[in-house]
Amino acid sequence: RGAGEPALAPALRRALARFAVDAALPVDEAIALARAQPAPADALAALSDAYEAVGLAAESFTVIDAIDAPAATRAVWRVRQALLALYLERLDEIAPLVADAARLAGDDATARATIAPHVVELTTGAHAAFTATRDRRYGALATALYPLALALAPPADAPTLRGYQQELAALVADPRPAAGALDKSLIRRGIRVRHAAIRACYERALLAEPALEGTLGLTFRIDELGRVEHVLLSPPPGQAGLAAVSACVRDRVRDWRFPRPALSDPTTAHMPLELRRATP
Repeated sequence: RGAGEPALAPALRRALARFAVDAALPVDEAIALARAQPAPADALAALSDAYEAVGLAAESFTVIDAIDAPAATRAVWRVRQALLALYLERLDEIAPLVADAARLAGDDATARATIAPHVVELTTGAHAAFTATRDRRYGALATALYPLALALAPPADAPTLRGYQQELAALVADPRPAAGALDKSLIRRGIRVRHAAIRACYERALLAEPALEGTLGLTFRIDELGRVEHVLLSPPPGQAGLAAVSACVRDRVRDWRFPRPALSDPTTAHMPLELRRATP
């Protein structure tokens, strides 16, 4: 390509990223393909989005490491990686990623305002997970995140966050376990953050059947280690229509992980998944 050639249009970048994902290129080859484009940072961002859309969070995380951008933009990407690390249950990586995001944002008010709500969400989400399960990993994570959230959040939010921080400290010091079953709100939260992967299964089926709509019934059990087992869908997995969506969703759900309850009671979740075409 010659110097000064226009960058790929966003739609073309997305199509190229989707090709790399659908063709199951090794992630390093997909990154090299994106880097060869006229606007490599934008192409890599589209590739990260494409991986995340189909539930390939680890690949999306790796692509973000390859994005070269100004510090304020990299701060936003670091927080995106922290959210992916939560999805992947790589909990020990989250606080360092958030700390690096705060460092990169520096005094840039726009970057700080962009990342602050996500950092607060990560912090309070870890706190809620610890409250419901007494999984000490989440208690440690929330403890590490509260100072970062306080440093980034607007001053008006500080009293509320400090109150939560004190509640967490008292809870961490309390040796009594929570109830054994996983709290339903945490299950709903876990499904919500993985919604893009479910939506991608549906949109892939729409390519074959553009009028396809309906409801999937999803049932699965979470074992004492937070792993998903016994995934059931209605209609059952098959080759076409909603059954094809079920097959894709089943494969995604099997890889999900949830906080570990303090006691060993398995938890069963039931969730209707409404599948509707996007309104133009």
